[in-house]
Amino acid sequence: MASHIAANYDCKALILETPFYNLPDLFSHYAPIYPVNRMSHFKFPVGENLEEVKAPVIIFHGTDDKVIPYAEASKLKRKLKPGDKFITIEGGAHNNLSNFPLFQSKLDSVLNVAK
Repeated sequence: MASHIAANYDCKALILETPFYNLPDLFSHYAPIYPVNRMSHFKFPVGENLEEVKAPVIIFHGTDDKVIPYAEASKLKRKLKPGDKFITIEGGAHNNLSNFPLFQSKLDSVLNVAK
């Protein structure tokens, strides 16, 4: 939802924590034999939305995320503009990125710039 809003409205920055490229791709990761594209009514095309975002984009993702695999989020790297950031948190899982000093320092710096 955040990527859709940022793609259609002015904002100072888009910060995404543990995002996926799109919902069908994520479903395909878990159920590769099913026709998830036809089964998914909602697509949540984060990757497509990033192409339209004018504001800086900052993505945080942990390497040990068992909900949204790191490989799914890594697909977003090719959609980033110069100056956007994809921050990898080594050992970070889906719900604990805020425990890592790297996350805290990078988020603090992003929020100070966006003021």
